[in-house]
Amino acid sequence: MEPSPNPEAQKAYRDGSLALNLAADDGPARAIEHFKRAIEKDPKFTAAYIRLAQALNQLGGAERWEAIRSAVTNALATAAIQAKTRKLARPIGARPVFP
Repeated sequence: MEPSPNPEAQKAYRDGSLALNLAADDGPARAIEHFKRAIEKDPKFTAAYIRLAQALNQLGGAERWEAIRSAVTNALATAAIQAKTRKLARPIGARPVFP
């Protein structure tokens, strides 16, 4: 997964990750707000969708399943678009580079 080119989205993602990793009871709820902000700033930010799904899952509750499904679906869609873009951008005859 690629980081967001948008610095505001990247900061919101980092803040959300920190909140999610905290042992505080409100960590997942705060993380959700940060990840939503990251997605608002960069709708193609795959990692933010994945972490949003994780935060929603940590909160639990059956009412969150649709939101989790939506976040995972968006993560898969943005990852597929990024992979296709990288493939198209590679020069003809170039070997793929794996990090």
